[in-house]
Amino acid sequence: MVHLGLEETNWIPRSFQEGAKNLAKEAVEYFARPNQVIGLGSGPIAAAIVREMANFDGKETLECIPTSFQIELESLCNALKLVDGKGMPEIDLVLMVPMNLTPNLT
Repeated sequence: MVHLGLEETNWIPRSFQEGAKNLAKEAVEYFARPNQVIGLGSGPIAAAIVREMANFDGKETLECIPTSFQIELESLCNALKLVDGKGMPEIDLVLMVPMNLTPNLT
């Protein structure tokens, strides 16, 4: 599958990309539900999640709040509905992956 967006100039190692893709698939399958307001993280795993959300059956009912310009572009390229989080009464799900945790979770 060819994705529009930022993938054409990807510098991330293939093994990381495959791991991110698998994680994204599981995250969307397990957590995403129709009619949710979803906060999108930033970085390569968030980008993989956005690309996976493009295949989500209820994607047209989602309202997504991007937290970075990269994720905003990925979301637009994958036809996700973007909203401004300032006016949202409640966010149902936040998809963030902390990349700099130590082994003791600090």
